[in-house]
Amino acid sequence: MQDQLEQKLKDHIIYDKEKFGGIASDIKDIKGNHLFHIEKDINTLQTDVSILKTDTSWIKKIQWFLITSSIGILITLLTGLIVIVVKK
Repeated sequence: MQDQLEQKLKDHIIYDKEKFGGIASDIKDIKGNHLFHIEKDINTLQTDVSILKTDTSWIKKIQWFLITSSIGILITLLTGLIVIVVKK
């Protein structure tokens, strides 16, 4: 009975080494080969996001300009209509 348990344990250890033994080398491979590209892509994304933030600030400025000019046009039209109605 003891020998069977020891053999099962040895078989399990061998199986684990076969299955998970390459993980450490794979992690080193990823760090060595791919980490640089991942960091580069992250920096590119951060740059793109900062550009979008400045682009949206311009859009907000244009939006306020359009809103203000639209309100001015409405006030002018209402004033013109009031003047026309009063003259009649």
